[in-house]
Formats: sequence, C-alpha cells, structure tokens
Amino acid sequence: MHSILKQFSLTGGLATVLSFSQFSYAHEMRHVGGANNTGDGANVFMFHVGFLTEPAFATEMNGIDINLSFHPDEAHDKTLTETVDTAKGDTVIITTAEALYFERVDRKIRQMKRRKLAIETDDNGNIKKKYGTENKYPIYFRPTRAGTYGFRLKGSMAHAGVVTDFDETFICENGSQDIDINTGKIKSKFSCVKKAIDFPNAEETSQIAPAQNDHNKHHNHAH
Repeated sequence: MHSILKQFSLTGGLATVLSFSQFSYAHEMRHVGGANNTGDGANVFMFHVGFLTEPAFATEMNGIDINLSFHPDEAHDKTLTETVDTAKGDTVIITTAEALYFERVDRKIRQMKRRKLAIETDDNGNIKKKYGTENKYPIYFRPTRAGTYGFRLKGSMAHAGVVTDFDETFICENGSQDIDINTGKIKSKFSCVKKAIDFPNAEETSQIAPAQNDHNKHHNHAH
C-alpha cells in the first residue's frame, strides 16, 4: 500500500483510456498470478475494476464493479480469454473489501478514511455474482464526498485448476498501476467521485415556492 501511494503523483497529465469491446466504461485492468505472482506469463487472472456506475457522484448509491477473467496463454490474447464464473465451478473468495478515501497533500495523496465493506456471498462462500452475468462481482457502498477513492480487495480465486491469492489496491485516475512501460502513460483507469449538480438548489426552490402558493390560493378561492 505504501509503495502504491508513493508512486501516485497528481502531476501527471491526462492519460488516454483504452477502449475495449467487452467493456463500455472506464475501469483499471490488472493481471495477477503467473510467474512469481507478477501477472506475467501464462495462466494469469485479470481484474477489471472500477465503480459500478460511472461517472460516480457523491451521495449516490454505487459500489465496486469487479470483472474477472483468465488468460491461459503468455501473450494474453484476448480471443483466448476465459471468464471466471462461479456458476461453472470457479471460486472467488474475497476475505477483505475496503473502500479508501484520500486527500491531496503537496500534489500527492494521503489516505484519510478506510471502511470495511459488506460482501454478499453464495452458498459456497464465493462473492455473489451479479445476476445475468458470467464474471461480474459487485460490492455496494455509497460514496458521500467527491474526491479520490480507492478499493482494497484481498482473497483468492481458482479457475481450471489454477489457484491465486491476491491483495490488491486500486486507486482512481492517476493512481492506476496499468502503465505502459515504454511510454509511461496510463493505459486504463477509473474515474474519481465527482460532486453532483444540485437542481433546483435551495435558492431556486425558494423562488419557485411563492408562485406555487399563489396558484394554490387562487384554486382554493375558486371553490
């Protein structure tokens, strides 16, 4: 966790988010498992993590959207990608799920809040899959402030006889660890939480109320 925060700087410019045909929203991609648990080589798992609803707005119900897949080949050819599906015998055990909130300090971030999240499970102890999907696993919460959020996910998963333990932290926008080693640019990321626009706000509501009251008085007088 410390190394992640150390690498995360807010001085970087806007990064291009890759678009993938199987996903229609911005999430961070990350490979885990494989050789020395580095995410390299064959038989690795891939996280695709972000908010359930993007863009994410403060005070609106949301959550962590976890998409899991498996790469049996070293080249990680997307045409060979397999879904991690607990309905077909795979296992996805999440022992710890945390929402993290950060503040900006000297163009870096510092963790301010940490909250353990409830994890819905099926009869086998797997995180409960989203209905009608093969590999989407949600964890619900409501972000109450705009700003920089992160997710910590710890547990294990298994597919086709391959078992991998994981303890990964994902941070929005420039906190992404999916970086092109040749260009240094971020390849995939998810958005931070934005402040929603209030409409009508208190001032606008107070301006509307008198006209509405006058209409009601006129209506009552007519009767």
